[in-house]
Amino acid sequence: MNAPPFTFLTHGRWLLRALLLLAYGVFCGWSAGLLFGFLVERQFDFELDALFGIEALMLAGFFGLAHALVSLWDHVDGLRHIAFRETWIDFEDGP
Repeated sequence: MNAPPFTFLTHGRWLLRALLLLAYGVFCGWSAGLLFGFLVERQFDFELDALFGIEALMLAGFFGLAHALVSLWDHVDGLRHIAFRETWIDFEDGP
């Protein structure tokens, strides 16, 4: 009747996905920061391609982090609904 207990095997896939997306977002943001810092430090002439590349990396980092946070929040919300349903079923069954 009740759902199986929470284990890494049942929810590890979603947590791993969220961690990978967080790592992707951090890596993209870090890469863009390094590239931007290198270009500013060397005082190169900014070409249009370089600016679009930096902006693309920053946007990819932002969207990666946003997607990871939304996925993680969705998973946690799902766990809360499952836990509430199990508590409600146990409460209704009585002793």
